Amino acid sequence: MGLRVVIAEDEYRIAELLVQLGHWQALDLQIADVCYDGIHALESIQNNKPDIVLTDIEMAEMDGLSFIREIRERRLAPGVLGLSPEFIITSGYRHFEYAKTAIQQGVVDYLLKPIDEEALNQTLEKACAKLRQQKNRETQYKHVRCADEMW
Repeated sequence: MGLRVVIAEDEYRIAELLVQLGHWQALDLQIADVCYDGIHALESIQNNKPDIVLTDIEMAEMDGLSFIREIRERRLAPGVLGLSPEFIITSGYRHFEYAKTAIQQGVVDYLLKPIDEEALNQTLEKACAKLRQQKNRETQYKHVRCADEMW
């Protein structure tokens, strides 16, 4: 079962670069949508229910950190595994405050532009592993709970 990805990046060339650099098939990932502003990305997440969201920190209409906060607060569209999406931030900014806020929001990683192919794919692997581990824990918890209810 392939996991779904939404890319939210307001710079067309960088969005296309992300599409080209990702080892999507090898990681069993499917790009559900590429969005060029935060508003379109919010709509896409509601419609496509991605498992992973790659978002720029600075976008038209809504910045990436506000975008993540909005999705988490509204608990938008759990993905294929039934979990909230994991977030990967891309940024051309090395500002400590951006990175600190991103970490506080629980993002998988904060990738600096220009995007490095190896770093991108390692981060995608990390997001996939995190989602699958979370799903396994949830499944184990349900089995234990079900067994307890039987007694």
